[in-house]
Amino acid sequence: MARQKALVAGVRVFDSGTRLTGVLDPELLVKRPGWTEVPEDELTHEFKGDAVVFNTLVAFVLRRGARGAEVYSLGSEAAALRAVLAPGEGVFLIRVRFSNSGEANW
Repeated sequence: MARQKALVAGVRVFDSGTRLTGVLDPELLVKRPGWTEVPEDELTHEFKGDAVVFNTLVAFVLRRGARGAEVYSLGSEAAALRAVLAPGEGVFLIRVRFSNSGEANW
């Protein structure tokens, strides 16, 4: 239970302030230029840019007008796009970009 609380406490939500372009750069997560952290109890925040939700292991990027939420694994070297979660017609689609083995899965 304490571990779960620690993991939940580590999740942060940011408004990027502008639209993000390209694949997520881990340096961007560190510096967050122009980003605003959305307080945990703020339920009426109006995003000016894209939403980025992350902890030390994973990041979700919700871009305006995108086909779905991008899921990145975070490591010491680079953020790696792992999946795009997107709604489909009558179903919720998950497109996995890479498996744990590092082989592409399309």
